[in-house]
Amino acid sequence: MDSIIYEDNPHYDFLQKGAMAIVMLPVIIILFFLFTGNFIGVISGFIAGLLLGFYHWWLFPRKYQILDSKLRIVLGGPFPLDIPFDNLKTVRQPTRREWLWGTTLGFGVYSREHAVQIVKKKSRILPHVNISPCDREKFLEHLNKAQNDWTNKNTGRTETPEESQ
Repeated sequence: MDSIIYEDNPHYDFLQKGAMAIVMLPVIIILFFLFTGNFIGVISGFIAGLLLGFYHWWLFPRKYQILDSKLRIVLGGPFPLDIPFDNLKTVRQPTRREWLWGTTLGFGVYSREHAVQIVKKKSRILPHVNISPCDREKFLEHLNKAQNDWTNKNTGRTETPEESQ
């Protein structure tokens, strides 16, 4: 069982919070249809609200955890997104182009100051993922140290973090 080395919350900026507020749109639609007596509209708005709420609950991260052997993105659903250290190619600040067009799914990285790009060695679906921890420098420091410790433990090398860069 892996132990947690470091844990950070996601950074949600103004645009991200605005995207989350879209869930309130079906509530307004439901109220409008309630006052006009259109119960099919009420049911449609209710279903739309449930689907949007489920999407936000399922895909928006709750925490980013660095474990002994992997990086875990804790989502709202029962399945976290785990990226083992042996599948990590690079972890870095994305370039402007990568930041704008990166694979974020529901992770929604809008703040370039907090963005971190995780590039995997092999992946058919998500070759790279952009996330946004609150403290990027501390997150990268702990992730690089944990990955180096894992590499040294599994290969028998005694490489320092300075040598790996």
